[in-house]
Amino acid sequence: MDLRNWYIQNEDLSNRNLCVTILFILHKHKTLAPDLAMTLTDFGFGYILDSTGQFMADNRIPTDRRFHTFLLDKENRVVLVGSPIGNPKMWDLYKSTIARLAAHGGTLPDEQ
Repeated sequence: MDLRNWYIQNEDLSNRNLCVTILFILHKHKTLAPDLAMTLTDFGFGYILDSTGQFMADNRIPTDRRFHTFLLDKENRVVLVGSPIGNPKMWDLYKSTIARLAAHGGTLPDEQ
């Protein structure tokens, strides 16, 4: 997890007046979860400590780490999957999708 890049990208969104919440879900089996939680807090990010493993039980998360990042709309529907860290094209897609969400009240308009 590259928190420095997440911080930079969060600042990029803020500079564009695109307000989003970046939230990390820490898996119960991460032995460093408490230390990581403190670091996330230091960077200003929110987190959920999934101490019971319920998030993983309720959601089919692929093993490929590239797909551990996703964007939700205001109805908690997944609208984009894939990590923008180290991928400028994906980051551009995130920014444009977040801007579209912001322009339409948090949901994407039906496209023809």
